[in-house]
Amino acid sequence: IRVVNLRDYAEGRHRITDDYQFGGGGGMVLKPEPLFAAVDAVLEAGSNGLVRRQLDLLRNLMLEHQLPDDLRARIVELESSVDMRFSRHRGVVRGVEVGDTEIKRILRRSDDPAERREAWEASKTVGAEVASDVRELARLRNRAARALGYRDWFALSLATDELDEQKLIDTLAEADRVTAEPFARWKSALDERLASRFGCAVSELRPWHYADPFFQEPPAVYDADLDAPDRLADREHLALLGVDVERRRAGRLRQ
Repeated sequence: IRVVNLRDYAEGRHRITDDYQFGGGGGMVLKPEPLFAAVDAVLEAGSNGLVRRQLDLLRNLMLEHQLPDDLRARIVELESSVDMRFSRHRGVVRGVEVGDTEIKRILRRSDDPAERREAWEASKTVGAEVASDVRELARLRNRAARALGYRDWFALSLATDELDEQKLIDTLAEADRVTAEPFARWKSALDERLASRFGCAVSELRPWHYADPFFQEPPAVYDADLDAPDRLADREHLALLGVDVERRRAGRLRQ
């Protein structure tokens, strides 16, 4: 067992290694600077095996926080503010404030194109409220990454997640190449169903005709229901796709 004295890596006359919590609250916490310096020193001195791996992971977790106090504080402030406003924001549909759950319900079930459009547009109104802070946050994150020796925040995030940027880009390009044709075929069939449902031409379909405002969930137009796979055929089909039906059902019961 190798013992490391964090005070050896602290600055100042008294070599202080703890501080008050950011934002207040009782108790003290370790200062990040001496801990990060100690991890770096041990890595440079030579470690291997499990200890080396643990230290690498710890360093990756801490790296993006090795910033001047004022810059780190402003980034945390912006992140907290944006997250809070996203969670509290309510759009307005037909004069009534609604949350994400109601917007999703309308887009899944309503056959009224006007109501759907209003709900879809309501889902986007939060953007205007946080736009300036998101832009500032992006600038500060990139500035922070460059101060740590990285091109930008994206490059820093990939490095701390131990992902090779070119390999990631190549993998995504290959995934797009092999799925583009079957996706286009599937999308064409989906659009035909939606056009029939809403009594319009395929060329007249707009984002609010789809069930998910961010195009991240399966479309609610097919017989198989991913949220309630009760038919044997549904369960067998989902099992072939690797979906753990029983776990999904148990999670739904717990909720």
